[in-house]
Amino acid sequence: IDKITGLVTSVFSSYFALAQNDRERLRNVYFTLAESLAWTLLPALVGLAMVAEPLVRLALGERWMEIVPLIQLLAMGKVFLVASGATTSLLNMTGSAKRVRQNAIVSAIVFPPAFLLGSYWGLVGVAAVWAILLPIRGLHLMVLACRKLQVPVARLGEVLWRPLVSSAVMCAAVASVAMLASGLLGAFADLASRVLTGAVCYAFMSFVVF
Repeated sequence: IDKITGLVTSVFSSYFALAQNDRERLRNVYFTLAESLAWTLLPALVGLAMVAEPLVRLALGERWMEIVPLIQLLAMGKVFLVASGATTSLLNMTGSAKRVRQNAIVSAIVFPPAFLLGSYWGLVGVAAVWAILLPIRGLHLMVLACRKLQVPVARLGEVLWRPLVSSAVMCAAVASVAMLASGLLGAFADLASRVLTGAVCYAFMSFVVF
């Protein structure tokens, strides 16, 4: 996920640099990139969380099932960062790199003691803390980006709500299938049914509903 985001945003960085003196063009580039990343990455992250159980059982065996909550927490923590690559690139290329550094420094100060506290509940506790703090960091950068573009934060919601709703519906559909098929399918069939349900549901929401 990070490699995909990094690749896309590295390409768009030049567009941000060229458009930094044209506010409207800068808005169009940023929101187009944020929406594209959301449509692409949200289903991947939500889907990974939803298929983690049969995937781990099939690929690694029953003895590794304890890592399922870790995968789910790490994936869901990233959900709120689907536009972070675009946001960081925008801020860096439009004279706000200092704010990005400040955000990173605060994170470097806050995260370690928070992880230490979460470690009281083991790796799941650490992952839960990460899943809570990382979106806060990302949302702060998004607020800074909206201020830079001189638009209300709600504008970002207008761009992201369709992929968010599509992913939520997909999540509900996969969870329903998993619940109905609980104990009836083997690991491969369980995984295949979830993947197929998620793909069909997301495609329907993306191309038919929206």
